[in-house]
Amino acid sequence: MADALVGTLASLTCAATWAIASLIFAAALTRTSASALSLSLVKSIIATPVLLAATFVFGYGLPTAAGHGGALVLTSVLGLVAADTAYLASIKRLGVQRGVLLIPLVPSSTALLAFIVLGESLGVLALLGGVLTLTGIVVAVRQPAATTRSAAESSAVGVTGVVLATVYVLTQAASNVLLKQVLDDAVAVHVAVLRLLVAVPIMAVMAGLWGGGAAGIMPLVRGQLGRLVVVAALVGTAFGIWLGSVGTQRLPVGIATTLAATTPVFTLLIARMRGDVVTGRAVLGAVVAVCGVGLLALDRMTT
Repeated sequence: MADALVGTLASLTCAATWAIASLIFAAALTRTSASALSLSLVKSIIATPVLLAATFVFGYGLPTAAGHGGALVLTSVLGLVAADTAYLASIKRLGVQRGVLLIPLVPSSTALLAFIVLGESLGVLALLGGVLTLTGIVVAVRQPAATTRSAAESSAVGVTGVVLATVYVLTQAASNVLLKQVLDDAVAVHVAVLRLLVAVPIMAVMAGLWGGGAAGIMPLVRGQLGRLVVVAALVGTAFGIWLGSVGTQRLPVGIATTLAATTPVFTLLIARMRGDVVTGRAVLGAVVAVCGVGLLALDRMTT
């Protein structure tokens, strides 16, 4: 019972931290010419020493792979390099309110992969939940094009955003399934640190080749925007990865990712509190998608 409570709180808090970070990251990408890859690198560099320090502060000692070195490398490449970068690029094109609504697809995709790879059950409620989630996302994403863009331009941006979001969903789902295997006998914060230590040098090389190098990073670390990026990296990346690992470790992978997928709800609440315009279509889509996630969670709890 205690493990389930800790895992539930960790997963929900993870969703809230990622909502806060997503709003800041979206602003950073729209206000500068920085690429999603550069932002992904910057936030990971900021988060790594914080989590590394946490391992010693809380007495966990030097991070070890616990015999899962290969799986850790794969989950780093899939979940941090590919998924995070694709997610950031998608919210830049779709907007944060629509972009985060694709997050609820991750639990269904993860549950399907867990069914195939881990042998976890997949019932009728899970299938219905997946359909309902997809329906909510379609409702939310199919919003009228902005008046500042031509119809063709808006359509191209939207298609690109959905393609990137699909890459995010698939790579994140694969990472979640691998992560469950690793976390069965490893310390959650160790896993978070090691994943970042693997991902940072890979992203640094990629940013040097395709992300504009140091010139692409500088706009993200200057002035007030730079300070906000630091906050978002600490909240969403450092603590978010740790909390997500704790949730995945203490709950069935389907339930953990389901709770973490409530990010759209937190995002809309924060956006409304900031005075942003929240469309009725976005609210309806979020409610329907989260209801679908709820059906998946119910399926996970009754099997």
